[in-house]
Amino acid sequence: MATRFQLKRSSVGGVIPTTGDIANAELAVNLSDRKLYTSDGSIVFEVGANLNNLSVSSNATLKGVVANGSLGAAGDVLHSNGTAIYWATDDAGVTSVASGNGLTGGPITSTGTLSVLANTGLVANSTGTFVNASYIATISANSATYLGAAGNLGNSSGIYTTGTINAASFTVGTSSITNATGFFTTGTVNGATISVGTSVVANSSRLAIGTAVGLQANGGIGSAGQMLTSNGTTAYWSTPTTGTVTSVATGNGLTGGPITSTGTVSILANSGIIANSTGTFVFANTGLVANATGVHVNTSYVATQSGVETLSAKTLKNQSIQYYNSGATSALDYTNGSHQRWAPTGTVSLTVSNWPASGVLGELLIEGINLGGATITWPTINWIKSDGTTTTTFASNGVTLLTSGTDWVFLWTRDGGTTVYGKIVR
Repeated sequence: MATRFQLKRSSVGGVIPTTGDIANAELAVNLSDRKLYTSDGSIVFEVGANLNNLSVSSNATLKGVVANGSLGAAGDVLHSNGTAIYWATDDAGVTSVASGNGLTGGPITSTGTLSVLANTGLVANSTGTFVNASYIATISANSATYLGAAGNLGNSSGIYTTGTINAASFTVGTSSITNATGFFTTGTVNGATISVGTSVVANSSRLAIGTAVGLQANGGIGSAGQMLTSNGTTAYWSTPTTGTVTSVATGNGLTGGPITSTGTVSILANSGIIANSTGTFVFANTGLVANATGVHVNTSYVATQSGVETLSAKTLKNQSIQYYNSGATSALDYTNGSHQRWAPTGTVSLTVSNWPASGVLGELLIEGINLGGATITWPTINWIKSDGTTTTTFASNGVTLLTSGTDWVFLWTRDGGTTVYGKIVR
């Protein structure tokens, strides 16, 4: 039976033998990669087809070169992107430059120079292209009037045309210019009516602008939503300023809200109130009069009531017991109420204003909080001592105020506050 020889081998992809695996001229195969390796004793290299790396030390005759999986197409050249090579059409750039109307020197297929083709009345050189001044001098009219093409007339007054001037832009002196955008002038256009096509008509009574025709102001025709604005010197297009209110709700006493676009807010009339287009009124009934000065008891009605004494609102309030919290303020107002809470701190001076008029008894009960913790300068008050005598010096009153607690101070007057009496209620 014949002896079978097998090469050193590996079935794992990517495994390459080393000089420690194979000796000089010994073979090894990677069955997964389908690559055959040998060694010269120093390095291991591939042999056969489908080489991963190939070093050619002399000339090589190739039938074809596959780059990035392709042999390329006719006319393609080999390119590199720094990572791989590939076949692609050669970017040859410009191969020929011809000379069109007004130019000469072309076609240029390698190197050459294009120049302006100067003709009658023109000069072209390194500084530019010009109208020949000597040629201009030969164009003159030997009579008062020079006739050109049909529809054109030139004389000492100017040049006129009844036809079409073919040019992208014309300038007349320094006052007027016309181009594809429109006709502009800083001078005066004399005519009863000026029409520009069928879109714009101007006369002594109005300026009419046709549909889908723009109005240019300060160099522009504006954008959607803008409005024509004046600053007193120039008219221009600008975006209108919009308000910041987006919703109006109706609070106590009102109805009609919330309003987010348009709507009406009205007085929410209730018992005794009338609200209409002329205003808001108190519903006057028997014994009441409502006018611009307020709501009043009808004096003639009061007079018909036997045994009724007329009292003023001030008198009624002064004789009522009304509570008010004055807090830390030391300027007490009697009209706030005849019972007031007072909680001073630090160094203060007490004052009481708006006592009832002379002849009317005014009584004020002060609910003093921690009065002993404050340094108080009292107004002129006749303090009633325990023996029935009076003193205007609080320290002689024989009372020590509480630093933590409530002292009740009772003040009264019957002459409008000229003479005030006081007593610490304990």
